[in-house]
Formats: sequence, C-alpha cells, structure tokens
Amino acid sequence: MTKALITDIVLIDIINFSQLSSTQQLEIILFLTKSFKKMIEKMLINSNTPLSKFIIGYVSTGDGFYCILNPRLKGFGAILGLSFNHFSEQMSKKYSYFQGIRIAVHTGEVNGFIDILGSKNFIGDGLNDCARYLEIKNFTISTVMVSDTAYENFKIF
Repeated sequence: MTKALITDIVLIDIINFSQLSSTQQLEIILFLTKSFKKMIEKMLINSNTPLSKFIIGYVSTGDGFYCILNPRLKGFGAILGLSFNHFSEQMSKKYSYFQGIRIAVHTGEVNGFIDILGSKNFIGDGLNDCARYLEIKNFTISTVMVSDTAYENFKIF
C-alpha cells in the first residue's frame, strides 16, 4: 500500500463522446493527447523539468482522462484546466462534429498502485470528487469548473 497524496487533479470530459463514431472518437482522442503533450512540453522547456516530474499520472475514463499533477505543483491545476479550454476552440475548427470539453479541477486525495498490466494507476476520493463537479450541471458547452479547494491552492501558487 502506498501513501495517499493530496494533489491537483484535472478531469477532461469530451461532450457527447459516446454519440461519435469509433473513427471520430479516435481522431478526437489522438488530437487531444498529442496537443496536450505539446502544450505541456512547451510549458516545461524553460524549467528543465521532465514531463514525469510534472504529471504523475494519466487515467483514461473512456470519454476523457484524469491528469494527476505532482503534489509540489498544488495550485497549478486551475491554470492547466483553463489551458485545456483553449484546445476546445481549436478542435471545433478542425473537427466539425466535436462539441466541446468539460473540465473539472480539484485538489484531493489519490492513491497510486500498479495494475494487472504493470502500469501505474490511481484511485481515490480526489478522483471521485473531481468527477462530481461535472455532474453539478449538464453543460453542453466547453466549461471549466474549479473546486474551492483547488482555487485556494491556486491563490497560494
């Protein structure tokens, strides 16, 4: 059992993902993943920090993903979430069928573990609480929800 971590969690949820064809789903996921990696690499280029020290986990949800940040960067999740919102506009221009993304940012508890395939994975109340912020309202436009806890950490950051 590993020690629980308190850190920023960013949840990206693609609006109406299940209504897309398999080809469209793959196009959106590939574009989002590639764009996300490029964005993070640009952020890190001047800091001499490897990606693995910035993001400690990436958990697929099927229609999006959780990005779990290094606990030393508590407060940065809100910035990352707002940065993702920019991708929604770019994606809408490139893919006419893309309807947007919903983003939730929360600071909470996660526990890392090694799954059956030997990959790093995460569970915890922080992930569940983060997902609940997207359940507050069924947004049909790109939106960023930031929890009070994440906002307080952002102010300190």
